Amino acid sequence: MTAINRRPTTTDQLIQETMTWPADAGQAWREAHDPHWGPLSWAPESRYTYARIFSRYLEVVRKAGLPEDAVCLLTSTGVKRFIRENQGTASPRTLHGYIHQLIEVAKVVYPERIKSGELDWLYQTRANLFPIAAGSPKRRHDLLVSAIDLLWVADAALREAGDLTGWKGAQLYRTGMFILLGLYVPERRRALCSLQLDQIYLEGGAVHFDASQIKTRQDHSWCIPDGVVDVLRNWCEEWRPRYAQEGVSSLFISARGTPVVDATLYAAMRELCRDKLGVPVSPHILRHASATTLLELEPERADLVTLLLRHNSPKTRDEYTERANAILASRKASDTIRAAGEMAARELRTQRSR
Repeated sequence: MTAINRRPTTTDQLIQETMTWPADAGQAWREAHDPHWGPLSWAPESRYTYARIFSRYLEVVRKAGLPEDAVCLLTSTGVKRFIRENQGTASPRTLHGYIHQLIEVAKVVYPERIKSGELDWLYQTRANLFPIAAGSPKRRHDLLVSAIDLLWVADAALREAGDLTGWKGAQLYRTGMFILLGLYVPERRRALCSLQLDQIYLEGGAVHFDASQIKTRQDHSWCIPDGVVDVLRNWCEEWRPRYAQEGVSSLFISARGTPVVDATLYAAMRELCRDKLGVPVSPHILRHASATTLLELEPERADLVTLLLRHNSPKTRDEYTERANAILASRKASDTIRAAGEMAARELRTQRSR
């Protein structure tokens, strides 16, 4: 499907990422990453990830009552609160990474304070976290969720969307479509969220990603089945035109008709999965689910996981094998217990009828 509107530029995306920042900080970040004359040439993934962490930091400290007119919003008290807020969900390795990202942002938006040593405490915070992070294993999400579970969630959302009116229906359809596409096209959340109409080929049943969207910096194409093509076509022809603003060519849009922020899809998917499965499932699990289900159905073809997710490490492949075996064991236990319960119920009914 060919897009008739222009694709968002790097500047457009940076403006969107820094909308909640103080004006001077946002301007400094955008200018530093300007594709034509900015001094930094970071990959888009790093550029937006670091900006997102700073946005999350600002959200935490603003809730704590940080004055908006503060000269420097990075404070020792604010960072301590930010760490406490994330300790329950983030591993020590991740927390260490967050502080590193805040330092890199500070180098751009508060360069004079970095040079003067006013933010040396931030470097010390990172140093204090390092031995804890280095001594902790890299944590994998332990949810035993397979692609089959998530396909059911996506299908339920797509069917229920037709019974709703207005944006609520479009929003539910968008979330179901996001989950469905993420299972058949297991790219990372940011890549999925950045898809444009001209990257989707409905007639050929394919989705193409540019190298700039992929973490490995290699462009890649995916084949999608007819059912997914139908869902995408329905979105592009029926749902999306009602809300998309002129000049917006993003596949996923917000209620305002602008390109959706990836955090919005993250929250929407977690809420839908909590409602349908009883647990909040994040978009990153889509990649795990695709690989795990592949190994469930093709246990002798573990090499396919490497090709699917483009991982080179055998250790990573083995982790997915363990997850697949755990899901199979869980299902077998569930089936056995249910069968035993049904047998006991039949015996009880037989005894009562005598």
